[in-house]
Amino acid sequence: MNDKIRKLLVLSNLIVVLAFLGKEVWQKERIKEKGELFLFALAPVDPRSLMQGDYMRLGYEITRTNFSQDLPNRGFLIFTPDSDGVARFVRFQKDSEPISTNEKKIKFHRSQFAVSFGAEEYFFQEGTADKFSEAKFGGLKVDSEGNGILVGVYDKDRKEIR
Repeated sequence: MNDKIRKLLVLSNLIVVLAFLGKEVWQKERIKEKGELFLFALAPVDPRSLMQGDYMRLGYEITRTNFSQDLPNRGFLIFTPDSDGVARFVRFQKDSEPISTNEKKIKFHRSQFAVSFGAEEYFFQEGTADKFSEAKFGGLKVDSEGNGILVGVYDKDRKEIR
């Protein structure tokens, strides 16, 4: 293979990778901007990583208390928000529909022992772990397709911890 073809292949691969990453970033920003905020109660977490700095490994009560080995590998967690926007479990289902008008959905994937939204780590400034230990809710913005992104953690009074 001559040098020109090799350079062209490298350049075209770089363009594809950058386009893919740009699309992913754009989608996440769109969810942050237009998604609806829901609070998911947190289960106990591990607040530190020596290699990564301070962060919280989030576990959601809604997925832990309703986990079952017979869940599909991917699907939707259907929930209803209460008057404070806190998600209340309704059911797991494989497809995005059907849902009733008061129900909301968020995509999940299942590993052998857990269900994940893809929003299980929250990084924060080193040395501020004490205030984040008060976190009781994870705030996720969710779009109409069930895509979610973690936007913050909240205390028992549903106030964002910064």
